[in-house]
Amino acid sequence: MSVGFVFRCLAMFLLLVLVLYPFGCDSLPRQPDWSEEDLARKWCQIRRGEQCCRGRNDECTVPMHGTLCYCDDFCNSTALDCCPDFWSFCMGTRPPWGFFTTTTTTTPRIDIPDEPGSGDINQCYKNGRFYDVGESVKDNCNECICQDDHPFSDHVSWSCTRHACLMRRDMVETINYGQYGWRASNYSFLHGLTLADGIKYRLGTFQPSNQVFSMSALKSHHEDSLPESFDSRQRWPGLISDIRDQGDCGSSWALSTAAIASDRLAIGSNGRIVKTLSPQHLLSCVGGSNNSCEGGNIDQAWGFLRRYGGVTEDCYPYQARTDQCTIPKLSSPDICPSGRVFKEHMKFKMTPPYRIRNDEHTIKKQIYENGPVQAIFNVKEDFFVYRSGVYRHVNTVTNLPQSYHQTGSHSVRIIGWGVDYSNGFRTKYWLCANSWGPNWGEKGYFRILRGQNECDIESFVISAWPHLPQRLHRYQSKRKRRSLDENTVKEILFGTRNK
Repeated sequence: MSVGFVFRCLAMFLLLVLVLYPFGCDSLPRQPDWSEEDLARKWCQIRRGEQCCRGRNDECTVPMHGTLCYCDDFCNSTALDCCPDFWSFCMGTRPPWGFFTTTTTTTPRIDIPDEPGSGDINQCYKNGRFYDVGESVKDNCNECICQDDHPFSDHVSWSCTRHACLMRRDMVETINYGQYGWRASNYSFLHGLTLADGIKYRLGTFQPSNQVFSMSALKSHHEDSLPESFDSRQRWPGLISDIRDQGDCGSSWALSTAAIASDRLAIGSNGRIVKTLSPQHLLSCVGGSNNSCEGGNIDQAWGFLRRYGGVTEDCYPYQARTDQCTIPKLSSPDICPSGRVFKEHMKFKMTPPYRIRNDEHTIKKQIYENGPVQAIFNVKEDFFVYRSGVYRHVNTVTNLPQSYHQTGSHSVRIIGWGVDYSNGFRTKYWLCANSWGPNWGEKGYFRILRGQNECDIESFVISAWPHLPQRLHRYQSKRKRRSLDENTVKEILFGTRNK
């Protein structure tokens, strides 16, 4: 007989005496004086899983209130020295004698379902409650079904899908506990989506073709002095588009194009034409190789605005879905899709887009002189959880399956730049407007590392100007027309010549 066995029997006897003595020898075991915190903590779960849950092992202990609780089958013979979560974690059953009058509640895990539990009462346990065989439960983006382990066995377990989820607690904690210069958050409106769904429905910009990508780029020839920080909203107050929410529709190609066109229309007309152009018009009417809510090409969106023009948001409200185009390309309807009279919502055309060289100073100068620009960049899994700070990619999926490594292309507006001095470091950044609503990021905006082509943010940057020559006569007198910035007029005329 081992010394450990004798010691353990003695300890169990003393514990039994302490528990039963106040009630006499005939009393039933009562619930230990455990707090809510005791019931909610992971005791057996921090041990070695099935190695500790099955068989006799005197080493399967956890320190608890100056003594030890056990996580092996032998504790279940008396149920007096088991840890509080032994039955739920190891056995997948309710504790004996109606133990634990307080229901244990745990925080659902983001990506990894609860460990499969098994028991002899044909019920599965998850997140503080039991489920019968055949019942299912949603665990973030995965679905778990309680099923029999074997037709002739009383044991049951969870059978769960293993999708890579868009929101993952372990990823958020890795970023927030590290020193990466930015903070992450678990967004409820993105919870429950797979990473594949997030890429498909929250991005939506196709990579440019080789022909488009090789178009000549505009270069800045003068190393003019530019400020350390710049925000288009301050330079042109009231003329820069607000943050939009594309919803579960891969339409960033349409929203970013419509927003840039609206910004440049307002700036190019000196604030005389402040209109929000409709991304739904592009989503429904561009056609071609675009798949609307499943992605599109920004070059085709700009080509559509150049040839046919875009109507306003009031005329064609955004629906975050693909519908039949009701605006004729070469003529105008009497009534807008919104029910308003069309003559109040004319079409606005744009010049052909021009590419801006992959050069920090050139991009800054274009924004400083002419307004926001459009950029396509590569979105990786951690960008979805961005909350604040200067974003740079943090690889949290090195040892995870390939499904966690998916990426996609996204188009946004760059509206300015700046320098962050947090944590004693000087970090340059671009100030960008996203299209996931004001509850994401820094009220819908994000900052991303500047000058290092982070996630290819500087690889393909373009913009365009409104087709304005005729409207200059309508909205401005000749005297006011002369007050327009000379470079602005040249850009307008240049765009017209290259129609």
